[in-house]
Amino acid sequence: MKFKKNGFTLVEVLGVIVILGLLLILAFPSIIKQVRTTTSDIDKATKDLITSSAVLYIRENRNDYPITKNNVYCIAIQILIDSGELVEDLIDAKTGKKIDTTKVVKINVENETNIVYTIVNYNQCTEVRNG
Repeated sequence: MKFKKNGFTLVEVLGVIVILGLLLILAFPSIIKQVRTTTSDIDKATKDLITSSAVLYIRENRNDYPITKNNVYCIAIQILIDSGELVEDLIDAKTGKKIDTTKVVKINVENETNIVYTIVNYNQCTEVRNG
């Protein structure tokens, strides 16, 4: 009596499932790492966008924000939105939520060529002007 083989045996199917499972176990950590790296790159890109908007805002308002050594300026993200430098619905890539518009860009003028931009909460920035 001859049997026709019309499909896969249970052993063959289980073998394929085991092999796919092993490949997934080996590939999964690198896939997760890549997703996290991509998310952090997007987050950095958002921060760069905000600080670039602050740079443009300062250049357009040079009389109000002179680039003088040891000056510290605090520009609220909402001000950048109101001036048209940023769009209103900025999304944080890490959390997927809107960025808090009460945060400020702290601009610390160390000298005329070295200016440090950081994004902080509004209560962490005190504006100081020397010039």
